[in-house]
Amino acid sequence: MTPGTGAPRWAGCLVGLASAAVGLAVGELVAAVASVRSPLVAVGDRVVDVVPTSVRSWAISTFGTDDKTVLMAGVLVVLAIAAAILGIVALRRSAWIGAVGVAVFALVGLAAQLGRGDTGALRPLPSLAAGVVSAGTLVVLARRAGRIWQPTRVVEDGGPTEVERRRFLQLGAGLMGAAVIAGAAGRWLQQQAILDNGRKLRLLRFDLGQVLAVATQRVQ
Repeated sequence: MTPGTGAPRWAGCLVGLASAAVGLAVGELVAAVASVRSPLVAVGDRVVDVVPTSVRSWAISTFGTDDKTVLMAGVLVVLAIAAAILGIVALRRSAWIGAVGVAVFALVGLAAQLGRGDTGALRPLPSLAAGVVSAGTLVVLARRAGRIWQPTRVVEDGGPTEVERRRFLQLGAGLMGAAVIAGAAGRWLQQQAILDNGRKLRLLRFDLGQVLAVATQRVQ
């Protein structure tokens, strides 16, 4: 049991993971709408910038074209571990302490987005939106878990019923499932925007080539 609330540790992990998943999904969707990099991509790019050249060369030679995918998976694993810890802290100590931890990660994403790769005033939006939504989700879930696993209730009544535990598990799992779908949709929209921009650039180069060819013929 988690001291302070009587909640099991799995409940804290669920709170943290669900909150992080919802925040990442919001970041992906906002990034797609604002036409900027998502916090996850920005952090991955910054990691690539700071790792030694030898490590980058090893990753490319080992994983080939999948090196970026492996990097993103590594970032997600680290984030998942940190989110689970923050969820446990939110139930053990205070939901607001967990929210502060979420804010720290949001600032990391913000700092990464303000680096290379993007321009314009909309760059901070994905990290800010992800941080606010993730922190809010964590606070709401932590308070709900606190009501279900109240210390006095755990001692006097033997804890929550099986139905209550199942509903809380379903809530967290449902949030994570919805976040995966929303995040995938946001990433797909970003990829479509990249493809559209590439097509527009090719068309622009083709038009410029035609203009130059016509101008050259007239000069001759």
